[in-house]
Amino acid sequence: MRSCLLPAWFLTLTLMAAGQDPPRTMLRDFKPEYPPELATVYVLDPVKVAIGLDSQGVPYSLHADAGLPDNVVVALSEFRFTPGKPTVVSIIMPVRRAIDKAQVVEMRRWVLQKRAERPADFEKAEQELKSQTARVRGAAALLGDLYALAAMGVATPEAELVHRARAALAATGDTRIILSAMLTASAERHGFDEFCEALYVRAQPLYLEVPSCKGGGELAAEGMPTVVESAKILKQTKPIYPKEAKQHHVTGSNVFEATIGKDGMITRLEFLDGPLMFYQTSRAAVLQWTFAPAEVITRITVDYGRGR
Repeated sequence: MRSCLLPAWFLTLTLMAAGQDPPRTMLRDFKPEYPPELATVYVLDPVKVAIGLDSQGVPYSLHADAGLPDNVVVALSEFRFTPGKPTVVSIIMPVRRAIDKAQVVEMRRWVLQKRAERPADFEKAEQELKSQTARVRGAAALLGDLYALAAMGVATPEAELVHRARAALAATGDTRIILSAMLTASAERHGFDEFCEALYVRAQPLYLEVPSCKGGGELAAEGMPTVVESAKILKQTKPIYPKEAKQHHVTGSNVFEATIGKDGMITRLEFLDGPLMFYQTSRAAVLQWTFAPAEVITRITVDYGRGR
């Protein structure tokens, strides 16, 4: 894990404490360390994270709108801010997700099937994807892919569609669309370097980990949605109550998102919400749980109540 300095655009501070206290300033941050398999092929997922800060500027809780892998939670716990009244700051944290190359191929085939061969086709596909961007994960990335294919004339050489697609990319402020379009342009490579570089210039101030158009790595678009389902617990290990939490009479709960495999074991466990004081012990306990065999994604709450 190494320290780095975040650009000013990365941080959006939301002051929640009463009064006219000055906004918190980040003093230190850490970039998560990722395993080798996430060095080149991955999903880059912008996750909104609310960080609860104590009076010393040390994070004491996290609330994320999507699951945070352990390495990201560890990195966020090392962030430091200027002292002040306890408050909450919100940041956008880029998180790398594993993805199957076959899934990328399938997603691209889906977009190509909806490619614009005529203005009417382009408009139909565009409106369909636009209507889904707010509720279907991956729709915005596919819309960026569609714009890029049309803008480069890959879907159709018709000048009107090329112009419309490029205008749409120039007007959008959606990072997912811009990044996806840039990656699609980068994949085409031959003859589209200038177009890709223009998208890169737009994406760079908006996102922390934008790959170069000429980089050797792959970066997939966002994954398709999965449904959170209930899972029957067969074995449940109780977590250890942290000594520091006992001493200070701290209570609360940690919420995780877990993927259950065919054997009933947890294959992926990510953090969603709760005090960091309980994170390590709750995670260690949950990783020992077993479930009824079923390939599902479920949410798990570990409670540290007053009765402990």
